[in-house]
Amino acid sequence: MGGADDTFRTLAVMMAYAGGWGSDSQNPTANSDFDTELQRLEDKYTNYGCYCWIDGVDNGVIGGGKVRDFTDFQCKELYRCYKCVNIDYSSNYTEVNYSADLTVDDDGNRIIDCSVNAQSDAENICECDKRFAEKIALSESDCSMGIGGHPKGDYCMDENLRTVTGTRLDNGAAGSFDSRNMCEKAFPDHNKDKCCGIYPNRNPYDSAAQDCCETTDPTTGNKSYKKLQIGKCEDFGGRVVVSEAGNPHSYFALLDMITN
Repeated sequence: MGGADDTFRTLAVMMAYAGGWGSDSQNPTANSDFDTELQRLEDKYTNYGCYCWIDGVDNGVIGGGKVRDFTDFQCKELYRCYKCVNIDYSSNYTEVNYSADLTVDDDGNRIIDCSVNAQSDAENICECDKRFAEKIALSESDCSMGIGGHPKGDYCMDENLRTVTGTRLDNGAAGSFDSRNMCEKAFPDHNKDKCCGIYPNRNPYDSAAQDCCETTDPTTGNKSYKKLQIGKCEDFGGRVVVSEAGNPHSYFALLDMITN
């Protein structure tokens, strides 16, 4: 991957496959019409809202502020996921290559498998992209079916959120949504230096203001993680944890680190 435009192309492969485009178990790039589908996805999902490649595909996933709709929320989740890869591995997502197996299960559902990657940073970036692709495929399906009782569904995009660097898809006019002035961050001074959670559900947080809280389900023994204000973790019956350096899914108690 040489830059943000290349990373979007890689992501678009997943988006196309998850969305049912092309043939089962075949990389969409093998289809002669893939470049047309790539352009459709780029036109639709970039230059949008407060997080969706707001300055164009070449400038990557950047942004801030309150999300505007389902699609914008998924872009924010992708932004957070990429940021954690940077924090956990000191790796820019645009500089890490990954592979994914594209298959179908016994029920005919399309499957994207990221476990083929030898390096964990590559696998986790793959997981970031996989979640985004699957959520966007869901939104396109639900929008077309009118889920939620609306004529076009709750998951449809709003061309009024097309940024000034983009072009509206409904009338071909320049976008008018000024993300620089309309997407102000609620906490602009927070320095998010650590991450909490399991990829792809891993989010950055400011360790000077928040803790990563680990709780255990008493029935299943499954662990879950969430960011909380410092001092609030015990209220939820949890313990404050931090990730092991270089192994973000391995946690140890913060108290153990302080006392040892």
